[in-house]
Amino acid sequence: MAKIHFRSFDEDWQEMLFSQLYQKNNERNDKKEFSYKQTLSVASMTFNEAGNGAADASLATYKILRKGDIAFEGHKSKEFAYGRFVGNNGADGIMSPRFTALRPIMKQDSTFWSYYIHLEQVMKPALIRSTKLGTMMNELDLDDFLNESIKVPPLAEQQKIGNLMQTLDQRIDAGGKKLKKLKEVKAAMLAKMFPKQGQRVPEIRFVGHTGEWEQHKLFDCIEKIIDFRGRTPRKLGMDWSNEGYLALSALNVKDGYVDLSQDVHYGDQELYDKWMTGNELHKGQVLFTTEAPMGNVAQVPDDKGYILSQRTIAFLVKSDVIIEDFLAVVLRSSEVRNALLTLQSGATAKGVSQKSLSVVTIKFPMDKEEQNKIAQVFKKFDCLISSYERKLDKLQHVKQALLGRMFCD
Repeated sequence: MAKIHFRSFDEDWQEMLFSQLYQKNNERNDKKEFSYKQTLSVASMTFNEAGNGAADASLATYKILRKGDIAFEGHKSKEFAYGRFVGNNGADGIMSPRFTALRPIMKQDSTFWSYYIHLEQVMKPALIRSTKLGTMMNELDLDDFLNESIKVPPLAEQQKIGNLMQTLDQRIDAGGKKLKKLKEVKAAMLAKMFPKQGQRVPEIRFVGHTGEWEQHKLFDCIEKIIDFRGRTPRKLGMDWSNEGYLALSALNVKDGYVDLSQDVHYGDQELYDKWMTGNELHKGQVLFTTEAPMGNVAQVPDDKGYILSQRTIAFLVKSDVIIEDFLAVVLRSSEVRNALLTLQSGATAKGVSQKSLSVVTIKFPMDKEEQNKIAQVFKKFDCLISSYERKLDKLQHVKQALLGRMFCD
């Protein structure tokens, strides 16, 4: 029985052979019911309107995959060691005849099965026993697979679980689209509120502010760079703690905000003092990731005290030249981004050194009031983006928890 279930369903799930649930599907597109525009990608069960490059004449040999059918995709991956089944919970279409397809022989909820049949924790034992490693991918022995079994809930419970998971995915998809749109608007505003390459005046400007922006080397605006690259607790003869001061690394410095839930390490008071004395971080200070990933920019969220850790540096600005909030924005402008991309190096993990950063130039208005107005616009964007990303992360965690506990394995 599943670890959690709806209150109205308390009976055990029934053990059934796959041969009681599915039969081999050999329905062909010989009547040309479907065109190349209705070719399904087995990996995603979505239409590829450009087709897959097959000649029109061969489409008659393609298999028809109807809603509720499942197909075996044999590519090995970290997530699916023995291949995977993918359920078609959308529109009818066609797929390459090289894939094995099965069709339900009893009434099922296709939404439920599109999640259930795809779970590695559920399907792995059966696939271990019914697949073999081929030249390029895992091959399914259909007879062996149909003799494997799976636990099946009543149809009404299938429908409840399927509806719940689908609702979660719809919310995740809608949130993802809103987040993408918000990032696109922000990128467009960055392009318009900062001068283009070779220009000194932005396309959009606040009323009352005129004149050309100045261009200076980044380091001309920086009083000090705090960089503890390579420093670890072990090198200081210490270790991380279960609580204390949070370490900021390239894994939790995101683009526009600090994710306090990622790569969590803490240092006690003694480690903090040894590491940070004389270089304490303050609220609003600009953080920059130098590698893996390179170029994320965020600001210290508060004055609680943080340990500046792996692949992240902090800037102490010349406050008479530039304000921190504006520096955090200009470092994410397209002109600076492009400059950083040309300077990065490394065979695998791309990064930039302080020597590379020393040649980067930035443009900015000398009027601090204008700097601040621009910075506040993008702070609002960052707050909204951070909020959407946290909501999406929460929904993803809820979904993964439910996948792990609402299905029998």
